[in-house]
Amino acid sequence: MQQFFHKTLQVCHWQNPTISQIIKNDFYMNDLLTAADTLQECKEYQVKVSSHLDEYAFHLRKWVSNNKEVLQSINIKSHNEVLDIGVDGTLKTLGLQWNPQNDTFSFNMHLADNKPVTKQFVQVRC
Repeated sequence: MQQFFHKTLQVCHWQNPTISQIIKNDFYMNDLLTAADTLQECKEYQVKVSSHLDEYAFHLRKWVSNNKEVLQSINIKSHNEVLDIGVDGTLKTLGLQWNPQNDTFSFNMHLADNKPVTKQFVQVRC
């Protein structure tokens, strides 16, 4: 995956440095987690990042947003899927939870024992 990103970034950087930075910095494993300052900017990022990655057969297909207008602008006909937010109002990707209503990220830890949570305890367990 690293080689893929290296190659696509070389081509993308001179075409559109902003999109290149999104591809370089905003992936968490194979999930793209990014943000925009405006609605229009968000729609633009969705189209441009998708188009660029499609050229390399890396298709982003599952989408979620805290803005309905962004979701309505996604082309569903090209095998895209708009994900529903979970019952608890969060969406998870590899243990990272996003609450779109509050626009916050969190981790959920289940501690099996009743030991006090110290800095060392967290470092060892996480």
